[in-house]
This record gives sequence, structure tokens and C-alpha cells, in this order.
Amino acid sequence: MSQPDLVSVIVPAYNVEPFIGQAVESVLRQTYREFELLIVDDGSTDGTAGELRKFRDPRLRVLTHAVNKGICEARNTGLRAARGTWVAPLDGDDAWDVGRLTRLTDEARRHPRAFIGSNVLFCFSGPRNEMVPWKTLFEDRGWDPGPITRLSARDLVRYGLDVKPLFPLEIVRSEGLSFSQEYWGHEWLVFLLQLIGLGLEFVLVDDPSYHYRLRPGSDSVSHSTIRNQLKGSTFLERLPWLDDETRSLLHDQTRATRHRLLTTALLERRWGTAVHQAVCDPGSVGYLLTRVRPWLRRKRAASDLTGEKTSPH
Repeated sequence: MSQPDLVSVIVPAYNVEPFIGQAVESVLRQTYREFELLIVDDGSTDGTAGELRKFRDPRLRVLTHAVNKGICEARNTGLRAARGTWVAPLDGDDAWDVGRLTRLTDEARRHPRAFIGSNVLFCFSGPRNEMVPWKTLFEDRGWDPGPITRLSARDLVRYGLDVKPLFPLEIVRSEGLSFSQEYWGHEWLVFLLQLIGLGLEFVLVDDPSYHYRLRPGSDSVSHSTIRNQLKGSTFLERLPWLDDETRSLLHDQTRATRHRLLTTALLERRWGTAVHQAVCDPGSVGYLLTRVRPWLRRKRAASDLTGEKTSPH
């Protein structure tokens, strides 16, 4: 019987003291045991480092940035230190189902030239920081792809499936791929489309084993992040190997992202910027109005499931 492949679990962590213990424990409890756990403390100023010192598992290594460099650079630090055949990303305020690595590595053995994603379970953060399940990514997208699906670049863009998958480290290193802070907000979409461009399959399993924490304010995106997303969309639209339909979908996504500049300017009270955006891009006003109702539904769901009152930000 062959030796199981080593998986490098990379967790960027910045000021996640209330949550990092749950993230670490969800990895250490995995039924798949051949992994190393790399936590990249990205210059945290809270008690994140103290929480990490509570763990004594020899598979855990903490890499520390003296100053905050951003989540993309934290992931890149993890990639440089990784020793596994596969990389499994996890954010410091999220968690995994106990069988996630077993399920993904099973599919990886069947599809060695692929990266393996999964459905996502959206969870609200409860009053004691517990994860309160809400609904899955597939439910949110109104999509039922089947138990195991091979996806195209077009599917990835159309359904917003920039999930955090298991991917092969050797190919990433040989091709010099990394996460770009310049495209923060779209860095996963850029990274995964580049993997597809290198000839890797995108295999998706209907198993909501990645638990994504929706924190208060986690649906807020800064004005600067939207500008970075626009840079990412522009980069992707220029990829020479894209088919026309995928390029058109990206163009529509770029336009919707640009509309969000008005919303973020208002949230950050950049009144002059907001007026300029509304005048130069009238579609951004209509976009803002269409987002109010879904935002209210989400806030109401959070209140109902966690028992906490929420208020507009």
C-alpha cells in the first residue's frame, strides 16, 4: 500500500484571536493524518500568537511576519515553506468538517492533474463565536451540479466558484504562481483561472466541508479593495486563451464591480467620490438599490439564527 501524500495546510492569520483556535482544531481533528499545518501570523497585534502557543502538535509550524503584509503575501509565505504534494488553504477565521481532507485527497488520487474544490457552508458567527450554519454556496447560487463535477473556466466565472481548493504544489512552483495583493478581492479567481490555463482540471464535489464564517461587517468591502478587484478583472479579460463567452462574463463582472464603487464610497463617507461615481456611472445607483433587499435578508437571517440584533453599517 502506497504512502499517503503529504498535504500542506496553509492558514494566514491576522488578528483572529477569537477564531484561530477553532480553525486549528478543525485541522488537527481531520481523519486524514498526513499533513503539516503552517500558520502564517501576518503581524497580528491582538492575542492570536498566544492562542497558537496553546497547541503542541508537532505537525504545526508558526511562521511570523514582523509587520502586516496582507493575506496574499501571508499565503505566499506559506507556499514557500510548504513541503507537501498538495496544498490545502484555510483562512484563520474559518473551519473544516472533520472529513474534508480525506474526501479531497481521494479525488486528487483519481485526478492528479486537477485541483479539487468543494461546496461551502456559510455560517454566521454566534454570540460565543460558535459557527451557526446558514446555507451552502450551491444553494446561494441556485445551482445543483451533482455529486462530482468537472468545471470549465466559464463555470468558474459564471457561478462565482472561487473556492479554496486542494491544489498541487509542484505545478504552482514550477510555473511561478503566487497570490497577488494587487488583485486582493479577486486573487482567488485570478489564481484558479491561471491553473485552468495551465491545463489543470477543476473538479468540484458537492460536500460543504469548508465552513466559511460570516462575521459582522464581513460583507463590507473597502473602496480600495474594489479598485483592486477591477485590476484583477482587467487582467483576466486579457488572458489570451479565454473563450469569448468567458471573456464576456468577466466583462459583465467588471462592470458590476465598478458599480460597487458608489456603495463603498457611501459607506466610507467619501461624499465627493460618491457624487462623482453616480454622475459618471449612473448604473451604480441602480446596482446599489438592487443590493439593499438581499443585504436586509442576510441581516435578518443572522439575527434569527444567532439571536443577536443587527444594525446597518
